[in-house]
Amino acid sequence: MTYSSPRAFLQINRPFGLNVVLAYFVTYICLISFRLLVDLDFHLYRLIVQPYRVAELGFGLLSVLVVVGLKRMREWGRVLAIILAGVNAVSVIWFYVTVLFFGAWTLVPHQLWPNVKVLLTLGLGVYVVWYLSQPIIRRAFRHLNTLPPTVTDESESACD
Repeated sequence: MTYSSPRAFLQINRPFGLNVVLAYFVTYICLISFRLLVDLDFHLYRLIVQPYRVAELGFGLLSVLVVVGLKRMREWGRVLAIILAGVNAVSVIWFYVTVLFFGAWTLVPHQLWPNVKVLLTLGLGVYVVWYLSQPIIRRAFRHLNTLPPTVTDESESACD
């Protein structure tokens, strides 16, 4: 048995929205990587990462798994993407609700860029959760995972 083309089983038609979700996670991975590189304390005998960055490093590693799962259209990748984007959006909402509740407005950045960044994080996190939760997208992931790759049998074609 051979595949109809060497890369036929690797070629997947992804919806445009899924490419946006992939771009969101790839951008997040790049930002975490750059931030960790900047914060590394290089010495000749050790490499130290600040303790508060360990959770961010774990989140970045899980984001790498999300990218792999979404590129291969796996159901676990879709679920993990929903969880990570939801946690990211909820953390932004939690911070601003806490600030509002306690009236600690000095913790809120008063420049334009940090507020734009927060709005983008919240908006894209909500978009990822909404998009990947749609029934059409859920069916696309399930449908793709249940179908076997297209296979042609050389012995059958030789007999015809």
